[in-house]
Amino acid sequence: MENIDLVKVIEDGLGKDRLRKLQKNSDNYQQFWIGVLKATKRVDWSKDFIGFLISNGYGEIRNAYRAEYTKTKYRVCLKCHKIYNYRTLACPCCGEELITEQKIFPYIDDIDSPVIENIDEKIDFERFVNTLQGQEAYIGKRWIIDRVDLYYNNHLKQLSKEMKLSIPRICQIKRKIRDKFKIWVEN
Repeated sequence: MENIDLVKVIEDGLGKDRLRKLQKNSDNYQQFWIGVLKATKRVDWSKDFIGFLISNGYGEIRNAYRAEYTKTKYRVCLKCHKIYNYRTLACPCCGEELITEQKIFPYIDDIDSPVIENIDEKIDFERFVNTLQGQEAYIGKRWIIDRVDLYYNNHLKQLSKEMKLSIPRICQIKRKIRDKFKIWVEN
């Protein structure tokens, strides 16, 4: 391939209107060029590469939005009261359409500021762990009460040794505990 100014060629391929619209949002503009850069490894330079690179740039913007939605939203079945990830559209159990909820992230203020605690709103984790049974109860106690995740570099490996279960199974049980905790807090 001969030396070309790839940025100039792609900007010309976009056109003035699409380029201006893309530049208005600096995050999208950066994501676009990241997508173009990633696509340069897979492009066939002997064919029309401009369209391929542009579509990969816009694809990277879509992927960034999907990733953000996955982090900040989840879906709930009103019939089963089960929680699913953002990309699930219908409940696998009952087939009902899921509603979208926003994940709530706590705001942590400066350490020096005075903290006023409302005892009525405090969550009693031990009470929640006591609602669990079997393997979930053991993992819940070690994870939530004992905070094994703070004492070991790889707490999943440690729990796997203690329980003689595989690490994916431990992750699966932790996911079930998380789902049960979300439901327990809401009730």
